[in-house]
Amino acid sequence: MRPVTFQRERAHDLWAEIEPLLEAHYREIATFQDIPLAPDKDRYNGAEDGGTLRCFTALLDGNMIGYAVFFVSWHAHYATSKQALQDVA
Repeated sequence: MRPVTFQRERAHDLWAEIEPLLEAHYREIATFQDIPLAPDKDRYNGAEDGGTLRCFTALLDGNMIGYAVFFVSWHAHYATSKQALQDVA
């Protein structure tokens, strides 16, 4: 069995490789497919630059087979708790 590896990645570096997976993910599960998929790359990259975005990928034989993206911030209900909110996976 070939091992799947997991690692943290920079959003800036992922766009070319992740876009085909995002499109397939959108076609498979998007509730509102009348709204076109149009990720705001500048916003994601800016969140990463500001320390509030974390991206993780799963690779098999060097090919991306999965991803998870989280926005990280202080929770509005629990001001002393920094939490990650899943964006896409």
